[in-house]
Amino acid sequence: PALREGRGLWMEGRVAELDLSEWLRVKLTAGADAPLPADDRAPVGVNAFLRGGALAAQRFAVLGYAFPDVVLQADNRDGAWRATVDGPAARGSIVVPWRLAAGEPLVLDLDRLVLGPRAATLAPGATEQPTDPRDVPALRLTVRNLEVQKRRFGSLEATVARVPDGLRLERGTLTGASFAVQGTGSWTTGSQGTVTRLTAEAKSTDVLATLTAWGFAPTIGGKSGVLSADVSWPGGLEGDVVARLDGRARVSLQDGQLTNVT
Repeated sequence: PALREGRGLWMEGRVAELDLSEWLRVKLTAGADAPLPADDRAPVGVNAFLRGGALAAQRFAVLGYAFPDVVLQADNRDGAWRATVDGPAARGSIVVPWRLAAGEPLVLDLDRLVLGPRAATLAPGATEQPTDPRDVPALRLTVRNLEVQKRRFGSLEATVARVPDGLRLERGTLTGASFAVQGTGSWTTGSQGTVTRLTAEAKSTDVLATLTAWGFAPTIGGKSGVLSADVSWPGGLEGDVVARLDGRARVSLQDGQLTNVT
């Protein structure tokens, strides 16, 4: 490889697996209460000597999800790690601030994000431990094309803040060809374990098209519709969330009709 200009260590090569979550967990827990240096943008620890890298990973993991065949280009500058990722399931940029533990958000700006089931990381026979939301950083998300387990959710904009007992969704929107969704919520932990709460309103201009995009059986049609929901469920986003839902929902349809009734 060519000699890089400037000071610092640069990594290049191919790796079988790269898990960003482990690094984020260290950054969140190590030195979270340490006093800021006189210049709070000054690099410390690994940030002081690792300048960047260009890595091709057969498996790239973050926050419990795995992505195949990802090319990662990272640069350490201006108080943050700034990376671009490119692969069949994820393409865009990630910014990881040096002061992640102080509440600065992890920023994802992606053209494409395809999420399958959460990655299996346990040895055979081991028991899965629920994710502690206090181990997840604040997030600022922009995804222009989001697909979750073959459900098409259009574009996503979300701001998630850290709170003492977990995370708070301050603002979240999903926008597709036939729908617009706005919501707020939280993912917190307490004496009874973790719980997720969501308050949302979804408006559709074509109910059948919206249900199809979201992967539901097209049993209801309508010119337009509105769904309001105030729900909660134990745990986070892992597993079958729908089976654990509890709360209230209200649906109103214009020119609604049942389809595929036998």
